[in-house]
Amino acid sequence: MESFEMNTEKNPSERLTEKGFLIGQAAVRTMSIATTLIAIVLMTTSKEHKLIFGFELAASYSYSPAFKFCVAANSVACFLSVTSLCVFLYYVRLSHPSQKIYFTMFLLDLMVMLCVVSGSSAATAIGYIGQYGNSHAGWMPICDHFGKFCNRIKASLILTYLSALLFTVLAVWTTLKAIKLQLISESEHNLKMRKENKIGNDFVSSS
Repeated sequence: MESFEMNTEKNPSERLTEKGFLIGQAAVRTMSIATTLIAIVLMTTSKEHKLIFGFELAASYSYSPAFKFCVAANSVACFLSVTSLCVFLYYVRLSHPSQKIYFTMFLLDLMVMLCVVSGSSAATAIGYIGQYGNSHAGWMPICDHFGKFCNRIKASLILTYLSALLFTVLAVWTTLKAIKLQLISESEHNLKMRKENKIGNDFVSSS
């Protein structure tokens, strides 16, 4: 009986597609690290002092639990982004990364995305009050007096939402890659079974 061997070599177009996927993943993960890190710096340096009606007042992110939570969420996201990038770069050196690796990356990206969205949502609610106030509760807007502080908070939130978008793209991208690997694995398995059955039938017929 002839032995059966699967041809695992990739054609040039597949290699080019795989290379594009690896470069794209590394680029997006690097961007997510940069956006979360810059968002942290902008938020933590958003402190401003003003002399209003003879009183020196200060505005700082540390005065708001929501802003501190946003910084913590971005810090966790930045750390996990660095970790996921290192894990990704390590495993892509393998000739045939398994579907489990990409599924694990998907779960990590999804958790980070949810963490960033929760932090940015909490900070946005407080930022809205700081910008427009709340006349029903008697809360006055502060951005008319602390413009530099509010501008830094706004920039930090924009980058935080951009980070959430990047993590969403990564989660969807790795999911599609895992599904593709699953389909390829099933196709190769079915092809192998059909060829083995054909070889077995030919052997029985010849005997």
